[in-house]
Amino acid sequence: MIGAILAIFGVVALVTALKGAARKGNEAIDLRFKASGLTVRGGRKINWDSITSVTGIEHVNNAKVQVLWDRADLNRSLEIYVDDSVDGPNGNSKDGTTYVRVSLRHYPAIEYRTLYEQMLDQFEKRGIPLVFEARATQF
Repeated sequence: MIGAILAIFGVVALVTALKGAARKGNEAIDLRFKASGLTVRGGRKINWDSITSVTGIEHVNNAKVQVLWDRADLNRSLEIYVDDSVDGPNGNSKDGTTYVRVSLRHYPAIEYRTLYEQMLDQFEKRGIPLVFEARATQF
């Protein structure tokens, strides 16, 4: 009897989690570039002119026990620093500059590395300063 009740709760939890995790429409976009600018999650558009710099982050896990970590994933993210004209939710760095974070961590590297590098090439072609850093990340 207890096992059946736990199984029912497990199925309900799984269905609820899958429904909540499914992204559709504008929420399914992580990063798209066009001639006019970038589109990030939620359909937010960022003009090329409003981007002041970009930090490419490589997430590194050197822990002995790597929980929820897959070395086959891209494990990258971008912090796109923008001027104050960009609307929507932004983060603020320690020095007060505004940025939009784009997480590309859990995509298979074999499929997405080329697209990531094409995005970096777009920043360089447009003269947007690009710096790289590694950050320790556990998961």
